[in-house]
Amino acid sequence: MRNHGKGRIHPIAIFLSAILLSGVVSPPAAAQLTESPDQSHGRFGDPMTVAPNLQGYLYGVVKGKTADSLTLDKTKFGVEKEIKLDKKTKYVRDGKPGRLAEIQVGDPVYVAVKTDKKSGDMTAKKILSGILPAPAH
Repeated sequence: MRNHGKGRIHPIAIFLSAILLSGVVSPPAAAQLTESPDQSHGRFGDPMTVAPNLQGYLYGVVKGKTADSLTLDKTKFGVEKEIKLDKKTKYVRDGKPGRLAEIQVGDPVYVAVKTDKKSGDMTAKKILSGILPAPAH
């Protein structure tokens, strides 16, 4: 710290010293992450075990539903996205075979889609909803 005449210390030097000292007194944020995460959360289970299995899926919240399509909100596209349904679409609810009737507006879902290369339309291959089981290791 530099002394600026008449025994006074510059205010910026005091501020920087306080920042440096606060880093010494409190542990870094990374050290606080060593505790095991809270296991009492979420409709989709523990994200540490479920997330890797859902990487290829499209996440969204059901905004609308018809017999041949789902409209999803809050997707990675940033806008509503219509996902077509066909007779081959499989439904999984709470880890068990399900039906379209069990999916309600407002439900968060993960959808495995196939995209038509010419039109860009997305068709659901599998829709996961409810509580997802932890994968077997």
